Amino acid sequence: MPRPTPPRKTPPEERHVLPCGTEIALRRSHRARRYSLRIPATGGLPILTMPSAASATEALRFAQSRSDWLARHLRARPRSIRVAHGTT
Repeated sequence: MPRPTPPRKTPPEERHVLPCGTEIALRRSHRARRYSLRIPATGGLPILTMPSAASATEALRFAQSRSDWLARHLRARPRSIRVAHGTT
């Protein structure tokens, strides 16, 4: 009977601040073939997924080249609403 393959551990995200002042998370992926910049709908930092063999410097250069797009979409994202007991 074959042994089950253990799940791959996701490497931790590296946090960086772009020269434009936006903080992003870099995530390396063994499956990624190109850079992918996305903004989670649930909030949180923008995530730049990159191939595991790619250079972090090159990835940050890619993110900086997309800083206008990033700023525009971050401004358009609805503000989060904090829900707590006693708030209205």
